[in-house]
Amino acid sequence: MLTLSVFNTIAPDALPGEAGIGLNNVRERLAVQFEGRAGLMAGGADAQWCSEITMPAIHESPAREAPHAAATLVSVV
Repeated sequence: MLTLSVFNTIAPDALPGEAGIGLNNVRERLAVQFEGRAGLMAGGADAQWCSEITMPAIHESPAREAPHAAATLVSVV
């Protein structure tokens, strides 16, 4: 499984809202693409928002990978 977590601060004067259409769209796309094996959790607490996607890891066969393909891990704090 692959887990992608994104954290962001919440403006002090922002009011917590209900899940918007964007979050619902992502959940629906994950459900269709991964047949229920993936999901999105999102919510805020203590002036911080966290969105977390879990999904099966996808392994490409070497024949389908580009010769210059490389994985890059980016962490933003």
